[in-house]
Amino acid sequence: MGLQNHVTFTSLLTKYQVRDLIHQFDAAILLSVHEGSPISVKEILTCGKPVIVNDVGVLAEYIIPDMNGYIVDPNNSREVAAAIEKACANAHSMREACVASMEPYDEGVINAMIVKQIFTFHTHNDSNWNKWG
Repeated sequence: MGLQNHVTFTSLLTKYQVRDLIHQFDAAILLSVHEGSPISVKEILTCGKPVIVNDVGVLAEYIIPDMNGYIVDPNNSREVAAAIEKACANAHSMREACVASMEPYDEGVINAMIVKQIFTFHTHNDSNWNKWG
């Protein structure tokens, strides 16, 4: 396919190697038919890089057009190309918005929310807890 000078295949990478790799590019693109909530998009945004995605799964919840990335129609090559050009041209100025957009999803915050939900469930269901335990 003539990609040997344009594509690099890596072996398994550590999270630190992935982070170093992300910092080598200006922007990222993920056009997919099926997605849920891909970790790769969150990792890229956390590294301060804009992301180009299509409206699939919950990606539209993370991407704020012209702030931390672009939502495009994957079947419109001109729209995709324009988003790539804008993302690369504006990558530096979008850095803070990219990082800030992921602050609500910080691992510590998420873990605290899970613990709170478990505690709340247990507290509200104490009377039922003894029936089951």
